Amino acid sequence: MDDILKCYQTLDLAPGAPAPQVRRAYIHLLRVWDPDRYLKNPPLRERAAEKRREIEAAYQAIREFLPELRRPAAEGAEETPIGPEPEDALILEEPGFTGKSAALLLIAFVTVLTAAVALWLLLRSRSGAG
Repeated sequence: MDDILKCYQTLDLAPGAPAPQVRRAYIHLLRVWDPDRYLKNPPLRERAAEKRREIEAAYQAIREFLPELRRPAAEGAEETPIGPEPEDALILEEPGFTGKSAALLLIAFVTVLTAAVALWLLLRSRSGAG
């Protein structure tokens, strides 16, 4: 995306928005247009994947345009743009329960419940044998 104004529009921002606002908009739109949210609707999933590619391309162009969104270059090295901050990366995993996260939660619950029952049976058998 060469037209920087179009990139700002893609991120639903006014041209010249500060770097923190650009980053927040980027993270928010990645969450909204996450294709994994639309697993049961293939046409919408494809549209979300396309929209996400547009968002990522717009953010990359703005990162090159705004020095605040770039990492300081090491001496003699090329300047490397940065991605989301580590705390922002956690936000990407936070939109709510997806099928995968619900399944993992269920597996963890069943594992803990099974261990608790096994411990209870073990303690019960030892107290009855003594």
